[in-house]
Amino acid sequence: MQNTGGNCQFTRRRDARKSCFLFLLLLGISCPRILAASEEATPVREADAVCANCHREIFRTYLATPMAMASGLAAERLFPGTLLHARSDVEYQISIQEGVAWLSYRKASDPAIRGREQLDYFLGSGHLGLTYLYQKNNYLLESPIAYYPNLNTYAMKPGLEKIEHMPGALTVNATCLRCHMSAVQRPDPGTENRYQGLPFLHVGITCESCHGDTRAHVSTSGAAEVVNPVKLEPAKRDSICIVCHLEGATSVERYAALSLISNRGRILPLTFPTSPIRAKATQSVV
Repeated sequence: MQNTGGNCQFTRRRDARKSCFLFLLLLGISCPRILAASEEATPVREADAVCANCHREIFRTYLATPMAMASGLAAERLFPGTLLHARSDVEYQISIQEGVAWLSYRKASDPAIRGREQLDYFLGSGHLGLTYLYQKNNYLLESPIAYYPNLNTYAMKPGLEKIEHMPGALTVNATCLRCHMSAVQRPDPGTENRYQGLPFLHVGITCESCHGDTRAHVSTSGAAEVVNPVKLEPAKRDSICIVCHLEGATSVERYAALSLISNRGRILPLTFPTSPIRAKATQSVV
């Protein structure tokens, strides 16, 4: 009888495990985004939380800066609104439903043009404008409309104002992400905007974006030094900032030293943004 009882208990446990597995499998089939929800880039407030242990006030004030808010999770900074683009007769709507951000579109004169995309991230501090990003088949794409604070409404992206049809998918270039996101990953070989994993690990500009690898600094409770731009000689200090803060007519990078890789504190020969006034190539840290 003991053997029989033991077998029954084993059978019940096995059946329970099967039931649990089937439930999770069905959940994943019917709600794939639920299981993938944890696979999103982390905000600065989480990525740099360990820094607050010693630099609490700096951390607190930094979170309110445009750099920390250069990007983020779409639902956390969503401006619900509708835009009817007269030339193409396409209506766009940005909305949030049960905590999920959506871009919907439809064309009244063509019922075949209708759909919606789940928005994952926002890009832009909101000083000039703000747009939203989404992924489709592992390709990172951006919304054809953007929110402009000075207009307090949405408008078509630059270059799309006069088109008479719905624009195709807008790709997001990895080199554009580096000044709005952190730990930007390389796209799949042969592509510009396809990623097997996360396109970037963090949204917003993290401490390491300017201070470099801080693992030794953190693990030794600050005993190991970290790059401090304020203490660098002017050429090195400025070369960190101009990676993102020197705009110009042209930007040419040395391929072998893409600034997706952090080597803060070491000057690498790069040609960075130039303008009619400043035409000289500069030395830049990447």
